[in-house]
Amino acid sequence: EKLNRAESIRDFSTSRVGVITGVVYEEALSKEFPQMQVMRISDEISLLQTLLTHRCDAVLFDDHTLKFHMQSISGIRILKEPYMTADVGAIFHKENEALRDEFNVFVRQLKADGRYAQLYDKWIEHGQTAHMSDIELPEEGEPLRVATTSSSAPLVFIKDGEMAGLEVEILTLFAQYINRPIEWWDMDFSGVLPAIISKRCDVAVCSINYSEERAKAVIFSDM
Repeated sequence: EKLNRAESIRDFSTSRVGVITGVVYEEALSKEFPQMQVMRISDEISLLQTLLTHRCDAVLFDDHTLKFHMQSISGIRILKEPYMTADVGAIFHKENEALRDEFNVFVRQLKADGRYAQLYDKWIEHGQTAHMSDIELPEEGEPLRVATTSSSAPLVFIKDGEMAGLEVEILTLFAQYINRPIEWWDMDFSGVLPAIISKRCDVAVCSINYSEERAKAVIFSDM
């Protein structure tokens, strides 16, 4: 009954709280609430199921992800007080500043001409009914290798059997902008950062929050 009246994550300081493995607030929770049982789950769908089947008492989601799932799932109560805020961006290898800078220029153009606002409304506000635009890409050439996890709706997820979402559409438009095919590397969130550090992929997106620790290993876009 006490948890039913909870208003912030502090009210769950001795409870079972689920998070996606590798997110920035995973370590923060363990440090701030040493008696909390932090349950590390590999993807959002499994995390949500853990809550719905009462195997944990609360879960932490990014705001846009929560808004997306609330459109189709009932019986979930949102705490009034957010746990933390952090900027989100695409990440690149430290030696790939040229591609990062090119991406920043492209995103600034999207924002200046109003396309970014249209895409944001399309996916963040109406993600359950949105569909990918038909974006023509070259069939040959060096592909833009994108590391991601397809359980990060509405930024990156599978819809109609294909990658979809706000960050998917932006990266696909960017591939068109630099005239390269695109190659999606779908993996658990915990594998995304290593894929960039090892240079197996050129860029990564999937609601990646900025942290000082991550910034020591990779470079972030302005997005």
